[in-house]
Amino acid sequence: MSRTLEPQAALAELAAWADDHRAWPVTRTFEGILRATFARSTKTFNAGRVLTGDGYGPQAGMLTRALFEDVVVSYWMTYVQQESWVVERLKDRRRYGRLLMRDLALVVYDDVDPDEQIGADQLAALQGDRPRLEALFGRHGEAFWWANDVHFRPTRKGKPGRWVRGTHRTLDGLVRALEGAAAGHSSRRDHVLQPPQQDGRTTLRNYLALAHNFNNMMVHHTEFGVQMHASGDADGDPETWNEDPSEQWVKQIELTLYWNYGQMILLMCDRLRPDLSDAAAHAFEVSLRAAWADLANPA
Repeated sequence: MSRTLEPQAALAELAAWADDHRAWPVTRTFEGILRATFARSTKTFNAGRVLTGDGYGPQAGMLTRALFEDVVVSYWMTYVQQESWVVERLKDRRRYGRLLMRDLALVVYDDVDPDEQIGADQLAALQGDRPRLEALFGRHGEAFWWANDVHFRPTRKGKPGRWVRGTHRTLDGLVRALEGAAAGHSSRRDHVLQPPQQDGRTTLRNYLALAHNFNNMMVHHTEFGVQMHASGDADGDPETWNEDPSEQWVKQIELTLYWNYGQMILLMCDRLRPDLSDAAAHAFEVSLRAAWADLANPA
């Protein structure tokens, strides 16, 4: 007889497993970045558990949008990008963050000298590197740390040389890169590193096209996100307002929470505790089927 499980119980089991396995061995900078990302994912997942448990499905979906980004970026920086590139790029972002905070402090505080905290030599080096850092991350640091590559365009036709953007990555581009990297990992049982099927689709791409876009519409002020919280008459004009907890989209969002956090656990096992990989993958699949047998694949 197949096992049945309530979605909240499945989420609790996943959280308990992660809590019992906090001692991930971290010996290198890249592994520390991965571990910190997993800590972020853990808090996002648990916040989503609370929201879905209290009847706030769409709001939990907004958090799941961030959790999916953790999944894609973490797998991409592990299986596609060079570790040294990841470490250096995040180091650059941290350095640029210090410059941006200094800029803000100069505007906001009259009685604070932010330059004293940085030091003259370090400040001179940061200011000298500002054009490159601004090209990478945007004037206000708005670009994702992984999104852009830059190169220096030399002086030509009387115009001074400057740093310009070359490669620009999107989340969709990272998904495509993961599909390309999946060929060497076809035996894996997770849903992220899968080569495309005959129709050219993968679980990851289907999730991006459906669940992730759905969560994007909820997190931003879209027509869909607004109308989800109102009920209208025959002409579509709102008459009532959906602002109380309900079962609306709860079970579907619980599934996406479970799926995304499960992918993060499988990555942590493969990278830092391969001895746990098979058992974790088996437990993940069993609970997934037990709790959401009536729903399709999260894609």
